[in-house]
Amino acid sequence: MTEGDKNPAGGKAETGDQTVARAVSWEAFLSTYLPAMILALGTGIVLPALPKLAQSFDIDFAMASSIVTAFVVGNLVGTLPAGWLIDRFGRKSVLIAGPLLSAATAFLVVFADSLEQLVVLRLLNGVAVQLWLMARLAAIS
Repeated sequence: MTEGDKNPAGGKAETGDQTVARAVSWEAFLSTYLPAMILALGTGIVLPALPKLAQSFDIDFAMASSIVTAFVVGNLVGTLPAGWLIDRFGRKSVLIAGPLLSAATAFLVVFADSLEQLVVLRLLNGVAVQLWLMARLAAIS
């Protein structure tokens, strides 16, 4: 084996076909793609329920839209703390904590008695999803 056959990390160089095969493996699907799909469902799942939420909290539709906005703001607010937490506790810990926190806040939404509680829970859910997204990107790169 010549020096040209090795990559800079010291292992064997991979051909394009081997890299593609690993990118579409079951392991990659279960660890990266499936969780991304499930968490993406949580992003927009509230949209069909907005009219009913507005009716149940006796507010107008525009105010009920703050539920969606809170999630997006949570994503924005969670970016910097996510990076700090990844540096402090490691990618794996944050990669596991993000979906667990997201599931917990999604579960607590059921018990929200007011619009304010619902908005805060959606904001925290956005932060939790951002934790997972940042840790996933760090792990992939």
